[in-house]
Order: sequence, then structure tokens, then C-alpha cells
Amino acid sequence: MRRISKALVAALIGALLASVTPATAATVSITPTSQITFDNILADAMRFDALGRAWIWNYGYFPGDASATPRLAIFEKVSGAWARVQTVKAKKRTVMAVRFDTNGQPIATVSRKNEVVTWRVGDSGAVGKSKHIALRGRGVPLDAFPTSSGSLFVLYRDRIVEFDLPLRRKEKPVRTIVTETRAPGQLVALSDGTIFVMQGDSYNTPIDVFGSNQSGAIEPVRTILIDAALSSNQYASDIALSPDGKVAVAYWSAGVALFDISASGGSVTPTTWYPQEAPLSNLVGVDFGPNGVMGILDYNSLNSVKVFFE
Repeated sequence: MRRISKALVAALIGALLASVTPATAATVSITPTSQITFDNILADAMRFDALGRAWIWNYGYFPGDASATPRLAIFEKVSGAWARVQTVKAKKRTVMAVRFDTNGQPIATVSRKNEVVTWRVGDSGAVGKSKHIALRGRGVPLDAFPTSSGSLFVLYRDRIVEFDLPLRRKEKPVRTIVTETRAPGQLVALSDGTIFVMQGDSYNTPIDVFGSNQSGAIEPVRTILIDAALSSNQYASDIALSPDGKVAVAYWSAGVALFDISASGGSVTPTTWYPQEAPLSNLVGVDFGPNGVMGILDYNSLNSVKVFFE
């Protein structure tokens, strides 16, 4: 048998490692192009809809502010500046999270009751009255994410429950996925059933990724880890999908990381890293609008959203 040279063995090993070693994240400094400023409301969450409007949520609670009431403020870019175009009261119900389906209809989860709330957005863009849909089972839904395949994944403390869209008044679950995540915070889901669950209990926690196995059951398939070289403070505070299909994660006192979810292997590291820099502080929200517009909400400036890439 012909002996293989050490150089050839080293080259083969190097090629194998190159195929599984994640690429180093590209660190990109960013500056906001505009800012959404609002009065008489303390923002707890922010999402962009398909029209490019910013939905700013107040859960109805903020330490030291007894006057805060649940409400939604919708902002639109008018003549180069952001202006509030509508305010919707939440009927004394605390809204935990809001997402949009492929038709642009908003869906939200509500605390204290096992409920999902839907709104009707008219042709003029006006938001109609909400409809409260009771879901079977106990617990408080933390997040709800609709997919283009017609599913709605609802996140609880210890499980993910899938429903068919559109939701009916008395909805029955399609399936339940038991998680081992200690303290889940939010999730995003793809049309193929892949689910990304953000942990929200402490620093240095990963993003758990669930996918279908050979029998069709959904189970944990990988984790997403931020590169420790990027930041030592890795508390994940929000998760969203970018227009080019990447998973975006906001880290409390670190920055925003973009992950390529098509990468193979058990773990994925960021492809792009937006470090926390002035005027960013402690990040609590990130989302994307049409044409790659990115909005960031930070805890130290809860009456404004920084907007990038307009």
C-alpha cells in the first residue's frame, strides 16, 4: 500500500476543519439614520409591519410609573420624519409580544390569560378592533410567530404549541413540542417548521434550534452561540428575522448579531456583528422593515427607537 505523506494528511484535515469551522463575524459600526420619538408612552416592544410602519407597544407597566396604560402607537414615515398615525388601547390587557403573518395581519400574545389577540388591518392601513382567542392549556403565552405555511407557533415556559391559521374561537393544537429551555423568552419560526427559541434567564445562554427528524417529529437539532470574543455580556433580549433570511439577536449590553441559519453543523456563530456603541445603550428590541430597515429599542431610551439602513 502506498504511504500517504504527512503533508497530504495535513491538507485533508485542514479541508475538513474548514468545512465545519464557523466564519469569523464581520464587525460593522452603524449610525442611526433617523429616530422614532414618542411622548406619554414607555415602549416595551417594537415591530415593523409590511408597510414599513413601526408598532410601538406599552405593556401597561413600568417601575415607578403608575400612570402607564397598555396601548399601541403606530408610526409612519411622513415627509422624511416619523409621525404617529394611530393609537390603539389594549383594554387593560398586557401585551407580551406582537408578530405579523404573511398577509400583514398582526398577532399578539396576552398575559394573565391563555390568549392570542388578532387585529384586522383595513385597506387604508387603519387597525380595527381586536379579537381575543382562547387557547387550550394552562400557562401564559410568551410569544406567537406565524409562518407562511399556515402555522402559528406559540411559546410557553416549557413547551411550544402549534396551531393552524386562521385561528378559530375554540382552537385545538396541531401538536405540542416539549422544550428543556430553562427560561424561554421569544421565538421565530420558518415555514419548514424550524424554530429558534431565545433563552432569557441569564448571561451566556444560547439560542435553541428545533427541527424535524427523519420521523417528522420536531426536536432540538443545534444551538446558536455568540462568539465569546465579541462580548462577555451575552444576555439575549430579542430575536427577529432579517429580510435576507438571517436570524437577528439583540444582546442586552453587547450589540446585535446576525446568524446564517443555512449553515451546517451543530453550532452557528454570527456572520455579522453590530457592536453596542453610542447612541445605543442596553438593547431590548430589534426588528426589520421593508428594504432592510432595522430598528433598535434600548432600555435607557424607552421613548424612542433608533432606525438604521433606510
